[in-house]
Amino acid sequence: MINWIKEYYRKKLSRDFNRKKDSKFLNIKDISSVGFLFDINSTESVEKLQQVCAFFGKKKLEFRGLAIETAKNVFEREVVEKGSAPKIVVPQELEQYKSIEIIPYEELSWIGVVKGKVAEEFFASKYDMAINLNPDGNFTLDHLFATYADSPVRAGMSNVRTMPYTIVLEGAGREILPVEEYLEQIFHYLDIIKTN
Repeated sequence: MINWIKEYYRKKLSRDFNRKKDSKFLNIKDISSVGFLFDINSTESVEKLQQVCAFFGKKKLEFRGLAIETAKNVFEREVVEKGSAPKIVVPQELEQYKSIEIIPYEELSWIGVVKGKVAEEFFASKYDMAINLNPDGNFTLDHLFATYADSPVRAGMSNVRTMPYTIVLEGAGREILPVEEYLEQIFHYLDIIKTN
């Protein structure tokens, strides 16, 4: 019963997504900053996030990421101060990436909407390109992206009618590409786009 109610409210929120955002195609030379959303739902996804950060580092692009823990207790917690909420212990392999902000599971409402202004502040920075690295169609990431992403180039991993994407790349038979291959493909296409 609770799942039905949760899905009802999620669909209601999805109808309000702003689908009429300005967009354009840019060549890779015109892109200097990238903002991305990433779903942390397992320890394996932490490794993938590290690969994504390394990819952007190799491209020498300024990047910021908003990683959302969408499953309980993927990260270890520590109590910093008695009586305060436990803080996430950031894995050592991610500590070097200061441009990644992690939202803990506890910061999500019961339907999966991020509480507070963290996402709004993240997207207040204007990015030349925003990427929704959400292969599983997670509502939380889709909602954040549709609500706040206002970049000229908005990329998604699957074609969803309710999402305001500029570019979507899927594998053969509409399969979702692995994250690193997906990023390689996006940047390949951006490299061959001619802008006047």
